[in-house]
Amino acid sequence: MKEELQPVKFVDDTVADAWLNYAKHRFDEVNARIDVLRATARQMIVWIAAAIGLELGYFPKFIDWNVKASLFLIPLCVIVAVPSVVFQIYAIWLFTELGYLYSSILGPAPPSEKLQQSLQTMSDVEAKSKIGQSYSNAYQAYQQEAMKIAAKSKNATLFFVYPVIIFLIVMLVHATVSNLLK
Repeated sequence: MKEELQPVKFVDDTVADAWLNYAKHRFDEVNARIDVLRATARQMIVWIAAAIGLELGYFPKFIDWNVKASLFLIPLCVIVAVPSVVFQIYAIWLFTELGYLYSSILGPAPPSEKLQQSLQTMSDVEAKSKIGQSYSNAYQAYQQEAMKIAAKSKNATLFFVYPVIIFLIVMLVHATVSNLLK
């Protein structure tokens, strides 16, 4: 985690207001980005589960092939289908971690009694500077968290997409061979 920045000294109340509003806006923006990334991860869990259901529903069709196809294609389809589902279950676990397990990150300073006492001894400009700096420090921590979530989400998506593409290719081969053997 980065080192916390110290409050900036402002001489003008207008500039302190602008600083406070800017810092709060940036914090709110990155906080909303984290919320969207987590919501997307939760939605991906549903999509992956639906894909697994479709794949498992298609699996019995592999077994229904005639004897000529079963010597080569049924083992091939099983070899492709089982790892595909395993990778997708792993992707569900990754997205569950991203969507539901929150890490402890620094937020803006809580409205504690100590903070209230220190703000009472400050001028308006100093108080706005301190509060703005609290949002700025929290923004830095939340920005790092958002970048981690985005990177992990990309990796989890690859664990979902690649097996689906491979499974679609196997389904295409299955359909083609089934039609040829009729």
